[in-house]
Amino acid sequence: MKRILFAVCFVLFSAFLLSNVTIEEQTKLFELNGVGYTVKVIGSFSGTDIIVSSETFSKNITASVPGENLFPQAFVSRRNFFVSWIQYKKGNVKLYLYDSKFNTSRILISEKFKFIGNAKPVYRRGVLRALLFLGLTKDNDDIYLYDIYEDTYKNITDTPGFEKRFKLDIVDACTYLNTETNDETFKYKINLLNLKVKLIERSKKKIKTKTTKTIKPIKTKLGYSAYNRIVAFGDSITWGKIRMDEFKTSSDQHWTEVEYHPELTYWGQLAEMINTQYGSVSTVNLGVCGDPSLAGKERMDSDFSQISGYFCLVMFGTNDVGGNTSSMPSVSENLEWIIQNARDNYNMYPIIMTVPPQQNKLLHTTLQFYKENTVYLNTLIVKMAAENNIPCVDSYKAFFESEEGWQACLEDYKGNHPSPLGHRYIMDLIKPIVLSMKPRIPKSVNISFNGKNNISISWGKNIEFDFYQYYVEYGFYVNQLNRKFTTLDNSHIFYKNFINNSFQQKLFIRLRAIDRDGNKSNFSQIFSFNM
Repeated sequence: MKRILFAVCFVLFSAFLLSNVTIEEQTKLFELNGVGYTVKVIGSFSGTDIIVSSETFSKNITASVPGENLFPQAFVSRRNFFVSWIQYKKGNVKLYLYDSKFNTSRILISEKFKFIGNAKPVYRRGVLRALLFLGLTKDNDDIYLYDIYEDTYKNITDTPGFEKRFKLDIVDACTYLNTETNDETFKYKINLLNLKVKLIERSKKKIKTKTTKTIKPIKTKLGYSAYNRIVAFGDSITWGKIRMDEFKTSSDQHWTEVEYHPELTYWGQLAEMINTQYGSVSTVNLGVCGDPSLAGKERMDSDFSQISGYFCLVMFGTNDVGGNTSSMPSVSENLEWIIQNARDNYNMYPIIMTVPPQQNKLLHTTLQFYKENTVYLNTLIVKMAAENNIPCVDSYKAFFESEEGWQACLEDYKGNHPSPLGHRYIMDLIKPIVLSMKPRIPKSVNISFNGKNNISISWGKNIEFDFYQYYVEYGFYVNQLNRKFTTLDNSHIFYKNFINNSFQQKLFIRLRAIDRDGNKSNFSQIFSFNM
């Protein structure tokens, strides 16, 4: 009984502490008739409230809508303003709108939708006429248009693929909507008087041709040295943002001066471990702060065209969950495109990671949007990786199973990024995947005769960071390679007087590479030469 009372008291106390917490990334500013306004999402006992305020005005526009009210968007009309937001409760999502002219909030979308993205305004002569938003009802994200006056909405794209983004263009007093999926781009014309939408252009995107679905060593202009290069591709977690009290040396020091620690990231610790315990590897940091998966997808080819590498570590998703710009299935599709592109077009070995938890979101006991969507996205990532035969590191699960507790795996300040300990847990999961890689099969085998008494055989040198030795089998019959030896060198001399056999005229040989953890390459083909 005491334990139950303690648990209840802890939840109530936590809710009290967090009831005035502001979700800073969802604070909006706008101006109307020279007056500045602030829109803030603030924690409450029942979830979150949205507060609109100026110097002389303050209103909780969600007072009649208890629950998780998130992602406010402010729109200024001629003499009044509007604020739209998403209301979330146990997987159900709704769209609301506040109108300052009537000082009222009303529900716009209340059913069917599994996901509703942040709304964008459509104006006619300076007056808000409609709202556009991405929505998911069945299979993929489409763009919907809500008529403010008629209080109705309609799907205006209905394409077979996920709509990734859209923008409005006004040309010669005409309003055009430009949208895109992974494969196509579309252009629509919107009649602002009756909100009729007409498709006027549709075109295929230029997409790189896929090569093969098998993972193979990379061959670039740098040669096989790229085989020992780790490419880290992701957002601020990959970039190296870690805000810990221990990094600050003075009270006047800003976080921006002490938050960059690539050497402590999962890939930085991995490189240090390899360089200390095995051989030499190099790294490329392609993390960009604030990037959602779509931004990573769109900059991938330009970034990767400048570098080469073999191991490609992919971590996106934190900003997708926190930005509400795409549904989680659409994010999973972006990530699938990234790993397939890394594997099929750049011949890299991709390893994908799930999204780690965020401390300031999980501590809010009544705020479930971030937790539930993070868990949902991670489920999709694990499934997608398995379908593509790509290694997946479950960082989310590792944090919650850690001996120190999941909070210790996150930074002190805000807790949106892993701490050095959290990065180490991720590294510990990547390490066995990297170290279990088979060495390359020895290639470029060359046989030469050195005078009458010996034959020299050599092959291309393996340069894997964990290479250990070569294993060689040979014999006088192609199906009886019953003699063997190991060597650290990529050459060997056979002396005729040592292996001379008057009844046989040929020697058969094959070889394989072995790394320090005992992983063996496949055997080379069988080579033969006359004695």
